[in-house]
Amino acid sequence: METREEVEKLKKAWKYDPHWDLSRTVGFEEYEEELLAFEEECKAEWDKRRGEEVEADKKEAEKLGCSYEVYLLIEQIQIMQERHERAIEYLAEGETMLAYKALKGLED
Repeated sequence: METREEVEKLKKAWKYDPHWDLSRTVGFEEYEEELLAFEEECKAEWDKRRGEEVEADKKEAEKLGCSYEVYLLIEQIQIMQERHERAIEYLAEGETMLAYKALKGLED
């Protein structure tokens, strides 16, 4: 039987990286209903937040006079440009691995 502390630790780990069916985690069968409720609550919160972000982006696109899709492309281009600028700075300092990580978006 898992302890309350272990259940909370499991929830925290899943919320950080939700790549598995939380409510069916082996060893936590006793908490299946609680874990399912937590999973659904988190997903609903994430969906709501994502919806709000989409609406904000659509308003920004409208301000710029472009479609939502074009706005997303602009955002991606800006992100890539920032990564390249950081990579160039790292390369100038001789930090090739940091430059690589900057380009890949793997910086901490």
